[in-house]
Amino acid sequence: MKYLNTILISFFVAISVVGFAHFFTLPGVGTTVTQISGSDKLSDLDTLINTVSSELNVGKMEISTTTLPLLTTLVNLVTVGALNSGSLTSNFSAIPVLIGGTGTTAPTVYRTMMGDGANGFTVASTTGTSGQFWTSGGAGAYSSWTTSSINETDNYNFTGTIFNIKNLFASSTVANPLVLNTVSYNLPSLDGASSTSLQTDGSGGLTWNPSSELATTTTSGASIFSSTASTTVFTFSVPANILGTNGAIHIRMSLSDLQVGSSNDIIFAELNYGGSKQNMFIINTTNSDATLKGIMEVDLIASNATGAQESTITLHGMKPGITLNSVDTDNTAFFVESASHTVDSTSAQTFSLIMRNSVSEAQTGFTIDNIIGEYIR
Repeated sequence: MKYLNTILISFFVAISVVGFAHFFTLPGVGTTVTQISGSDKLSDLDTLINTVSSELNVGKMEISTTTLPLLTTLVNLVTVGALNSGSLTSNFSAIPVLIGGTGTTAPTVYRTMMGDGANGFTVASTTGTSGQFWTSGGAGAYSSWTTSSINETDNYNFTGTIFNIKNLFASSTVANPLVLNTVSYNLPSLDGASSTSLQTDGSGGLTWNPSSELATTTTSGASIFSSTASTTVFTFSVPANILGTNGAIHIRMSLSDLQVGSSNDIIFAELNYGGSKQNMFIINTTNSDATLKGIMEVDLIASNATGAQESTITLHGMKPGITLNSVDTDNTAFFVESASHTVDSTSAQTFSLIMRNSVSEAQTGFTIDNIIGEYIR
């Protein structure tokens, strides 16, 4: 009887193990366990039970846990809950836009990504070049890389305290004046000569006009005695258009010493404007060894035309005994003489005073210094 009970218990245990193992080997559920074959003996039952139990512990699926460490494939999985950990590795397909993806797994390197509606995302056709701007194409168009530019027809107002410009190229005419501090200026189209300055006509019109001081190419005067050589007292460079039709040049000189040794001695003076030479006066004396001191002035005046001028030379002296073209007083000597020129003042010219003595004597000659020339408009 004892042996019969043992046999029956073993039989039912085996049936239970086989049934349990069969449940866990259903397709898609549980794990693979060792099967009982017809050749197995009851004496092997204990070993078989232990083997199956171990296999079930290793590959079992329990509803009480949150992890399935050996699960690698769920071909027919349809729904999952919220995922809050883990990561994705390689070999995934692009996630479509309709379910929150980008639609691509390899966007082009360095290119800007843009929305493309139902198609997901697209990328710019180029990376652009260094310094370009990402510019909107407007409604219904893709943005793109463009070179910076401004609309030259728009009005701009820069309100900063400093606006630096390296090179300014601007048109300033009556139609397009340069406005500075609410004052409109229009500039000449050509640069002026070095001896001119920019002047306004009171209405914003700027022109290049001669400066008030003329440039001289001589020293501060001349002192000639004991010589009959012609001596240039001064030479002024007269820029083109400096006289115009009503301008003038005034030159003032200090006469520190003018002597004639005898009644036969003569001092000649000659004005030369643009090659037009005029002998202005002859100085002689009725009193030998007389000395004259004073002022000599020379003027060149436009005669209402660019091709006509008048020149004058004036001498104011103090000393009795000097005769200037028959003018003689006890204490003073005064002389003025004029001549005409027909020189084109629209071209640059020279204006000079040349003097010489008729004899080479120590008591006949002149000393002139402190020469100042100015332009008078």
